[in-house]
Amino acid sequence: MIRAATTTPSGPRFAAPPPLGRTRRLLFAAALTAVLLAVLTAGPASAATVGFQGPSYSGASSEPTGSKPQSKLWVTPDRIWWANMWNSLTGRYEIHRLDRSTRKWVPTGTATDARGNSKADAMWDGQHLYLATAGPSASASGDSARLLRYTYDPASRTYALDPGFPHTLTAGGMLAVVMEKDTTGRLWITYTRAGKVYVSHSTTSDTTWTAPYVLPVAGAANLLGEDISAVVSFNGKIGVMWSNQVDGAMYFASHLDGQPDGAWTAGAAIKEPEIADDHINLKSLQADERGQVYAATKTSLNTATAPLTLLLVLDKNGNWQRHTFGRVQDDHTRPMVTIDRGNDTVYVMASSPCCGGGKVYYKKSSLRNISFSSGLGTLFMEDGTGAKVNNVSGTKQEVTADTDIVALAGVESRKLYWHNELDLASATPDLSQPETTIDSGPEGTVETPSASFAFSANEPGVSFECSLDGATFGSCSSPKAYADLPNGTHTFAVRAIDGSGNVDTTPATRTWTVNAVVAATMSVPAAADAYVAERKPDLNFGTGLRLSNDYGSGNDKHSYLRFDVSGVSRPIVSAKVRAYVANGSVNAPAIHPTAASWNETGLTWASRPLAAGPAADDKGAVTTGSYVEYDVTPLVTGNGAHGFVTLPGSTDGFDLASREDANAARRPTLELKLGG
Repeated sequence: MIRAATTTPSGPRFAAPPPLGRTRRLLFAAALTAVLLAVLTAGPASAATVGFQGPSYSGASSEPTGSKPQSKLWVTPDRIWWANMWNSLTGRYEIHRLDRSTRKWVPTGTATDARGNSKADAMWDGQHLYLATAGPSASASGDSARLLRYTYDPASRTYALDPGFPHTLTAGGMLAVVMEKDTTGRLWITYTRAGKVYVSHSTTSDTTWTAPYVLPVAGAANLLGEDISAVVSFNGKIGVMWSNQVDGAMYFASHLDGQPDGAWTAGAAIKEPEIADDHINLKSLQADERGQVYAATKTSLNTATAPLTLLLVLDKNGNWQRHTFGRVQDDHTRPMVTIDRGNDTVYVMASSPCCGGGKVYYKKSSLRNISFSSGLGTLFMEDGTGAKVNNVSGTKQEVTADTDIVALAGVESRKLYWHNELDLASATPDLSQPETTIDSGPEGTVETPSASFAFSANEPGVSFECSLDGATFGSCSSPKAYADLPNGTHTFAVRAIDGSGNVDTTPATRTWTVNAVVAATMSVPAAADAYVAERKPDLNFGTGLRLSNDYGSGNDKHSYLRFDVSGVSRPIVSAKVRAYVANGSVNAPAIHPTAASWNETGLTWASRPLAAGPAADDKGAVTTGSYVEYDVTPLVTGNGAHGFVTLPGSTDGFDLASREDANAARRPTLELKLGG
């Protein structure tokens, strides 16, 4: 349950305080009567209070729970929650203990940092508490990153700073320093500075470190000043994720524990125009087939229904999967991820609206089949005065039914901490299967080789998998369309998977027969084509012989094609972009719809239209000298100008012949099949 200051039969409720004595009960009753009279005579009710007001952080710099990749909390084996918080009375950061009977943070008097402008990352490794803390200025020696290590005494519930600490890690500060420990006992930090991603690690002891060095991988330089990095330990490796808004990418590099400093492998967890922003929060699962690394990130997209906050998951096969937590219309910001392995649940919390916050919400999903419900989510923190709650932070550790979830945030306008708790012991696993229904689609005998099925389930927040003619089930969404089906009998099957990972074991099916006659075909030549190059943002390549595609740090190339369809009076049953491969690739680009209003001799990287929707078709390996066909049937429904853009996802470049090629047979065409 959520601990909240409002009570409804099925909603959040306030945790019971300790019993009151007789005198205090009388005073409480009088106070309650006064409050009720005030409510009855007051104007419109104020906002509800959800969660618990904490101490003041007056005297600290703004937003002490900020720095998105950092963790401010930890929980010890005795199930006590702790936090690194500013004590406004002593004018320094100190370790605080959460008294869960009173819902109050109690300062221990153990100092961590007297710098009011510092931000710290906390890590409990099972034996020691580590804090990596730094100020923001790279040129100020007083802001240098420091490492502190404490020994915890569970009997007295006290911490003692170990000899040799604090240890200085860097000269000068940074936006955020983040730390982790690998399986060999090495400590790692990462941070960004001067447009580059840095890492450093301990060697023979926790106070002996390598000099910080720039990650030796593509994409780790030429960052914006606001881009950030984070580090995580997973399955015998250290992983670093960073935002590169110049490249439009969230990159991820991994290092096998114990290997030399130059032994990094890297790639893009996600890379598309406007898909990156400076919001990262990482967690991991060790030796678990459900996934390895979980990254809550934010995009820079602007369309109302476009994804704004994502959960990226590095699966057991080393591939990144994306899941939408919230869309632009939900306006979430500063997401944080928490994992409850025991209950098979992943939680993501974020504040809304962006970017100063307002209220904190959360959503949860099964780890087996990640799918988040639409909308804002469940309200988790709200200041009843209407002040904005923002910058939610938690622990690096997995949580359990014994620890519950505790999250800490800030109310900047009031200089107050704010926290709330989520009871995981009452989280009963959902074992019921969803039921899937096909709502519409062909049946009987039809004369068209295309088909479109709409389907639904009896539970909200489900995902779907589809199969045609006994093929392996694959992820899909409603409606699911097929084109160019051969004549004969076909069977479509679809099954729902709910948020707890329960699969409908009796998929909905529909069988029908195609008896199509293709009355005519049409080959439409490209009316315009060009490619654009990121390194030459103001140059036009509309008259070249090739349409180039490439992917890399600052070296992206995208190709554009436009086809003007006219004279079509019959239904279009198939539409494919056909082009000659002048330079093959192990991973050819995907094709997306885009605006058709651009000019072939005026198109540049700076003026290019962005993709207007998801990929219509994607290709794997394509060889030089072959022809590639992209199925764009759902995008071409009749006469008019149709624009397309190919977006690569591989550093192995890919070129198509353009409409200027001397060999007319190699020029791009749109191949149409028309029904009767």
